[in-house]
Amino acid sequence: NPIDVVKTRLQVAGANPDVFSYRGPIDCLAKLIRAEGPAALFAGLVGRFLYAGPGFAIFLPTYDVLKRLALSGAGGAPRSGG
Repeated sequence: NPIDVVKTRLQVAGANPDVFSYRGPIDCLAKLIRAEGPAALFAGLVGRFLYAGPGFAIFLPTYDVLKRLALSGAGGAPRSGG
């Protein structure tokens, strides 16, 4: 996520100005693209997918099953259409 990359760079710059020096988020974005290219805005994207993907693959079906069980135990079935 490009916003996370800029946020992280600004946090590092605040903690250690010798590593990065930015005047703000727009300056950070401009310097990042100029120095490292647009692909730098998506650094870590594969790792994030590998981290979040399995969790969602487990969470979503589990949530659906538990929701159906809760609704059937409460005397109602899920209504179709919302």
